[in-house]
Amino acid sequence: MSEKAIGVFDSGMGGLTVAREVKRILPRENIIYFGDTMHVPYGDKSKETVVHYSTEITNFLLQENCKAIRKIRRLNPHLEVMELATPLFVPIIEEGFVNTDISKAAIQTYLSHKKLQNIDSLILGCTHYPLLSQEISKHLSAGVKIINSPLIVANTIARQLKDRNIANLSEKDPSYVFYVSDLTRSFQKQAKRFFGKEISLMEKKLNS
Repeated sequence: MSEKAIGVFDSGMGGLTVAREVKRILPRENIIYFGDTMHVPYGDKSKETVVHYSTEITNFLLQENCKAIRKIRRLNPHLEVMELATPLFVPIIEEGFVNTDISKAAIQTYLSHKKLQNIDSLILGCTHYPLLSQEISKHLSAGVKIINSPLIVANTIARQLKDRNIANLSEKDPSYVFYVSDLTRSFQKQAKRFFGKEISLMEKKLNS
């Protein structure tokens, strides 16, 4: 059981930031990633459609003998949470404009919004956004905490593997396997940016 892989999936490439944090926090663990690039983005899909795709991908990861597939929990309902749309961030990241005048201008514009005045924490609500976290931190007031969801997921997985005594203690080099439902040149190029190193993507079509 301990040497079985951790499964991570997302509607596209953004979830590779989660896989990247899992790799950093748990360097001995094997990882299988599935990016549903054929149906990206999930944001404009119905709940029923998202559940359908997610169930199919989860079943695939279980067939691959993954020992952990993490479900994201809801926020504490007693917290006051304000949402702010940042539609330029994803294309800026995917087109490789991180740490440029373009990204700086977009971050400055969004973080100057009145909604963000007097906040104590900033949630990076998209798996793409950790790639902008260093730039974002430079525009925040002192004391504002950035909540990095991939790091939270990785730490939660680490704690649960330890609690259940199924952490991988093998000295073997870990394996990292990456699937996408639609393999394109652009996704192959983006994958390195999100995971932090060159990787090879394999195509696995969903049934629907």
